[in-house]
Amino acid sequence: MRTFVVGLIFIGIAVIGVAARAQQDHVTICHATGSRSNPFVQIAPSVNGVYHGHLPHERDIIPPFEYRGQTFSLNWDAEGRAIWNNGCEAPGQRGEEEGPPTVLASVVVSPPPFTG
Repeated sequence: MRTFVVGLIFIGIAVIGVAARAQQDHVTICHATGSRSNPFVQIAPSVNGVYHGHLPHERDIIPPFEYRGQTFSLNWDAEGRAIWNNGCEAPGQRGEEEGPPTVLASVVVSPPPFTG
């Protein structure tokens, strides 16, 4: 019984370790598209892909992440964090572009009387 309990504890620790590593395998970033109407898209490439493929991009917004024992980030200032926290959209971006809906007319239609 004691061996069984020790085995369960070991398996639990191993599963927690794998889950913690899995969370570090990908980094959610705001990838710059170059588009005026949709300047960023949210993606979650591998840590390796972020380090090698996205850190060289000047406009990507990358929160702090660890790669080979060092911490890296890009454009992680107040403006970058606000965009990242807003799902890779500038706060108020949609509202400013689209504006409030315009109501052209208001018509009330009553159903015909029931003659059942």
